[in-house]
Amino acid sequence: MRILRLGVTLCLAGLFFLPWAPGLAWADESATHQDWDLGYKNARRLSEAGSSEEALRAWNRLLADFPGAPDALLGRGISLLKAGDPQAAAGDFERILATHPGYVDAWVLLGDSRSELGQFSAAEQAYAEAARRDPLYPGIDGRIDAARTAAGVQVLGPETVGVRDWRWRAGAGVEYSTFSGRRDHWLRHAATLERRTPGATVLGTVARVRKFGLVDHQLGTELWLPRRLWTLHANLAVSPNADIVPRWDGTLELMRTLPEGWEASLGARHLRYPGNRIDIVMAGIARYLREWYMGAQLGRSSGSAGGTGFLNARVRRYTTDEAFVELSLGAAREEIQIAAGNFVARDNLSAGLRWRMPIGPAGHITLGLTATDEANGPTGWHSGLEYQRTW
Repeated sequence: MRILRLGVTLCLAGLFFLPWAPGLAWADESATHQDWDLGYKNARRLSEAGSSEEALRAWNRLLADFPGAPDALLGRGISLLKAGDPQAAAGDFERILATHPGYVDAWVLLGDSRSELGQFSAAEQAYAEAARRDPLYPGIDGRIDAARTAAGVQVLGPETVGVRDWRWRAGAGVEYSTFSGRRDHWLRHAATLERRTPGATVLGTVARVRKFGLVDHQLGTELWLPRRLWTLHANLAVSPNADIVPRWDGTLELMRTLPEGWEASLGARHLRYPGNRIDIVMAGIARYLREWYMGAQLGRSSGSAGGTGFLNARVRRYTTDEAFVELSLGAAREEIQIAAGNFVARDNLSAGLRWRMPIGPAGHITLGLTATDEANGPTGWHSGLEYQRTW
């Protein structure tokens, strides 16, 4: 019976002291769980009241009695952030994570500190670690996207860098191409409707193309599916007649976000014409640096009539969220089969300029002009005009 009473007494004591076990682990011999409770509540009250200096003194007194206490370091770090010292705050959060890497709040606040310091890539890494440990942490996806956008990292592709406040976008445009010494012209009218959600962007296109007196119609859809470090881009267009454009035109591309605003991509494209098909493989590298985007893509196409190797590069500078000026350059070597096993090579060069500017509170207009030069062939001029409106 005495043994039973002793066991019950020890269990009750354990239940009483269990909530204070972490605090006692950090305390010195003269500090008690009551000192921790009173000191923590006082420091937190001062912090929530907006008394940054008084709160910092209270957190420092608490840490003097309970060195290295994670909750106290967290509280002091928050007060340091409010006081405008993100560097010192980051130091406190890093001290917590050195011994308690599972403390998700510390990862999030470390990301906030890095963002305040302008270290957006480091902030994204901290947020990503928090999301890995707690995927349902409130607001973590928004923090990751904000850090990536601030660092100039692609979120939904170069067409939507820095754009965060619209859900629908509709557009209408016309493209016109002509070649020196030829009478054939290319005229394309298109209308688009785009829907953005936090997890994906879907674009639908209806187009009418005219060339050589022939008319084709084309229906297309495009998908951007972003994840934290990966973005999947898929595109499919079909034409019922396929007199000018491919009957099937599909693209699948995977992009990987890298540190410091770099991005790598790998993709494939398939075009099917009546009696012919063309397959294209491509790889690219890009850098997003504040208002600048710089990218290059290397690829190879192959078909029944020959193949082409190409290199395209472009540099874009954003002047506002959606307004930009872009310069593009391209070079290609086309191998044309003129007989069985006999090919002739032809070099092509291109240079283009695009300018996108705001029109009204929710509209943008894009102007483009590209020149192409074929060796021993005509010079081509390609122009475009598009209006888009968001809401």
